[in-house]
Amino acid sequence: MAAVAKKEGKDVKQYNFTWTGKDKSGKIVKGEIRASGESLVVATLPLLCDAEFYTVLARHPWRVAVVIACVTAFVAGGSRVEALIAANDSLHYCAPLLDPKQSTLRFDTH
Repeated sequence: MAAVAKKEGKDVKQYNFTWTGKDKSGKIVKGEIRASGESLVVATLPLLCDAEFYTVLARHPWRVAVVIACVTAFVAGGSRVEALIAANDSLHYCAPLLDPKQSTLRFDTH
């Protein structure tokens, strides 16, 4: 997965998306969501419109707290980890579990 570096001093452009759909009972539902891209809306909208999603969240409050804590830690420290990996090629290309010397597969050269 490729990472795109964010330019300093520029915010990510946000767009307003207006949507229309039908709920399970057939009632037409309209709404608006603000996001940075269409794929983000397509990924999150089905969950946000599902009533069962919120009941499952209410049944497991500790899971919700852990997920929120992990997302917060990722957002707070992600740029530092990315900068560390970008500065050190040995970390960027490190694959200790994929050592061909220890593999049982035959690597023939042609």
